[in-house]
Amino acid sequence: MKKINVFSMALASIGLVLGLSSCKKCQTCSYGGDSYEVCQDDFDSKSAYNAYIDLAEAFGANCK
Repeated sequence: MKKINVFSMALASIGLVLGLSSCKKCQTCSYGGDSYEVCQDDFDSKSAYNAYIDLAEAFGANCK
């Protein structure tokens, strides 16, 4: 029984690490030869951050 708990904990830890690493907190946007970094921490909410990225891309920026 203890072996299953250790295995479950290891699997859960790996899942957590992979889940957190897939979150994009910053994106580099380029526009007209200039590049700049846009970070989620600079905005009040995730939706405001996503709206900014969408707006920048609508005006021709390329954000990754």
